[in-house]
Amino acid sequence: MDKLWLEQEEKRLAAEEDVTKHSDLSGFYGNFFTKNVSLGAESEKDKEAKLKAEREAKLKKQKEEEAKKQEQQKVEDEQKFSKDELLRRQLRKQLEEENKDKTEEELQKEKDERRKKRLEDDERKRIQEVEDEKQKAIQKEEEEKKKFAKRNDENSIADARARYLERKKLREQGNQ
Repeated sequence: MDKLWLEQEEKRLAAEEDVTKHSDLSGFYGNFFTKNVSLGAESEKDKEAKLKAEREAKLKKQKEEEAKKQEQQKVEDEQKFSKDELLRRQLRKQLEEENKDKTEEELQKEKDERRKKRLEDDERKRIQEVEDEKQKAIQKEEEEKKKFAKRNDENSIADARARYLERKKLREQGNQ
């Protein structure tokens, strides 16, 4: 099937190329209007220049988009830093400026003191969190006790007992 089609296609193309086999001038006029530069067709140089300009425009657009993405990434990175982080950085810079004249031993001593203070603060926070959780647990227990206390007062117990005895009487009467 493919061989037959290929043979027919080759014959058709050969017939189109052979000018003597044409009965009309349609091929001539088709080429005259579409491939004639004086009638508006593009020359090879124009086509190449146009393609080159398109490629350059495309590259320029890609570079602009890449620059835009980098700028957006930079802005996002700046926004990611929390205020605390920015404050820490500022404090570090201040410390570095203040510590220019100090000796290594003094710097190490101050660094140890800051670390010790930070550890103490962290420990206080942990202790506070534990105490807060204990308080929450105590409050929860008290709330549950209040719920049960409301249900189990003397009047509600007496009412429940009366209802039970009433139901028991009705069952005994129904069985007799």
